[in-house]
Amino acid sequence: MTADIESVTATMASLPSQSHTLKKKPGVIGDASREPQETTEQSATTETNAPTDTEHQVKKEKQKSQTLEQLASENAALRADLARLHHDLHEAQDLIFSLQPLQQPLTETEATAEFQALVASIDEWVDQKLGDALDLDVDPNDPDDPNNNPDNPNTNTQGGIQFNLEGTTTNPHATHSLIKDIQALLNLIPAPGRAAFTIPGTDIDNIQSAILRFLTDALFSQDFYCPLPKGEREFITIVERTQRTLTPRRDTRTRRHWRVETYMALSARPGFPAYATERMWEIAYEITRLLRIFAPGADGGGGVDGKALATSFFESVVRPAAELARKMHLCYDEFAVEWSAHHDKLPSSPEESDAGGTGTGDVFEEYLDRFAEFEFVDLGSRKTLREAPPPGSGVRWMFDLRPRLVVRKLKADAWAEAKVLVPARILVSGAGKGRARARGRGRKEKEGDAALTVLGALENWLQEMYLAQARQRESKSSLRILGYFGK
Repeated sequence: MTADIESVTATMASLPSQSHTLKKKPGVIGDASREPQETTEQSATTETNAPTDTEHQVKKEKQKSQTLEQLASENAALRADLARLHHDLHEAQDLIFSLQPLQQPLTETEATAEFQALVASIDEWVDQKLGDALDLDVDPNDPDDPNNNPDNPNTNTQGGIQFNLEGTTTNPHATHSLIKDIQALLNLIPAPGRAAFTIPGTDIDNIQSAILRFLTDALFSQDFYCPLPKGEREFITIVERTQRTLTPRRDTRTRRHWRVETYMALSARPGFPAYATERMWEIAYEITRLLRIFAPGADGGGGVDGKALATSFFESVVRPAAELARKMHLCYDEFAVEWSAHHDKLPSSPEESDAGGTGTGDVFEEYLDRFAEFEFVDLGSRKTLREAPPPGSGVRWMFDLRPRLVVRKLKADAWAEAKVLVPARILVSGAGKGRARARGRGRKEKEGDAALTVLGALENWLQEMYLAQARQRESKSSLRILGYFGK
C-alpha cells in the first residue's frame, strides 16, 4: 500500500515539468524542442560578434596607413641622406682632382717642339716650292738672260724680276681674280715688311712671315681651331656670358673647364673629324691660291698645278698647324701665338729717328734692356745676335719674322703671367759689317741696279693695273659723256 502511494506521488511530481516543456513548444516531444533554441542562441551570438569584426578591420587598415606613412618618412630621410652623400662625394672628388695635376693634351715641352717644327716646315716649304721665284739669279742688264724675255706673255718682268701671270693678257676675268689674290697676299704683309720691299734678300722672309700670319688668323687666334656652326658658337657664347653673371659667380677655373670640356664633347661627336679635315683643305687652297704666282709649273712650263701645290702645303704645314692649334685650344692652361707690339707699326725714316721719331727705326734702342726676350736676326749676316749691341750702334728694327709662343697658367680665379716658350724672331739691319745679302743663291746686283725685290715688283705691277683700270673707267666715262652730247 505504501509503495503505491509513493508511485503516485512521484508521478504527480513529474507532471508540472512536462506541462512547462509542452507550453514552450507545443507538439514537440523530446530533444526536438531544443533545436530552435540553439539556433536562436547562435543568431544572437553572430549579431553580437559582427561589430567586433568591423572594428578589427578598421584597426588593421589604420595600422597599414601608419605603416605606409612611416615607410614614406623613412624613404624621404634616406633620399635626403643619399643626396647629401652625393654632394659630399662630388665635393671630395673636386678637392682630389684640384689637388692632382690636370691631364693636359699638350705640355710646355711638346708645345715648344711642335711650334718650332711648324716654323721650320714653313721655311722649308717656301724654299723648296717658291725659292726659285723669290730668289732669282737675274742680271737685268743681260739681254741673253732667259728671265728677261719681254715677249713671254705669261711673265711680268720689272727690274729683271719675273713672276708668273699666266692668262692675264687674254682673260680679263683671270686678271681681275689675280689682282684680288695679289692684293690679299700683300695685305698679309704688315707695313714694316712692305717698307722692306726695296731691300734685297727680304722676299722669302716676308712670305714666310705672311704664311705664319695667315695661320695665326685662321687657326691659333680663333676660339676653336675648327669653326663651329653659328648656332653652336652662339650657344657657347651665351653660356659663358651667363656664367659671369650668376650668383654666386662662376670663377675663371670653372668657366675654363666648362669651355674645354664642351669643345672636347663637340669635337668627339661622329662626323666632326671629316668636317675639320674639309676645313683644313679650304685653308690650304686659300693660301696656295695667293702664292701660286711664285710657283713653277708642275710640267716645267708656265702652268701651275694648284692641286699639287695645295696638297704639299696641306701635308707639310696645315695638318701639323691644325693639330697644334687643336691641342692648344683643348688645354686648361692658355697657349697663345703673339706678334710683337711693333708688328703693324709704320717705320720711321732714319732722319726721323735721329730727330727723336717714335717709329720702328729706333724701336731697337727701346728694347736693349729686354734683349733676351727676343731673337734678333741680322739681315746681312743671317746670324742671330748673341749680345746686345751698344746704344747708338745704328741697328734698326725691320719686321717680325716669327711670333712668340706663350703660356698662361690657370689659377683659381685668374691667369698667371705669360711665360715665353718660344721668343719672337725679329729681323734687324745694321748689326753686321757686310751689306745685306739675299737668302739662298741671291740676286746679282750691278751698279745702277735698283734693289727691287720680287714683292716690290709685284706691288708696282699691281699699282700699274689699278692705274690702267682707272684710266679705262675714265675713258669709258668720257665716251658716255660725249655720246650724251652727240659728239
